Amino acid sequence: MNHPEFRLVKDFFDGVFVFYWFNPVTKQRASVYCHTQDEAGEWWLTYHFNQYDGIERRKSIIDRRSLHGKRDARSRGHNFVTEAPDGRRRTDVPIKVDRDVSARRLKDYIVQMGGL
Repeated sequence: MNHPEFRLVKDFFDGVFVFYWFNPVTKQRASVYCHTQDEAGEWWLTYHFNQYDGIERRKSIIDRRSLHGKRDARSRGHNFVTEAPDGRRRTDVPIKVDRDVSARRLKDYIVQMGGL
């Protein structure tokens, strides 16, 4: 099944910073509001593992190479560069914020609350 590439958005909503995945095809929020970037990453992993129809060979959705310390130690211990240092699947690559609208929303919130 082909899925759109979601975009991770950092926003300021109801007085708190939130992260959510946005579907650029439907122009709608694709995930729940997450309170941390790590929580958004967990949603991303779970979503993709739930979409897979085949037999899953991994015992855990978390890639064992995802620990940055292990990866850094491994790269320093070898004289070669691995082709996929973050893992083979796109869910193994650390997530990053694609769009940050939180600063603008925070300014609007401060003005709405009467300023500083």
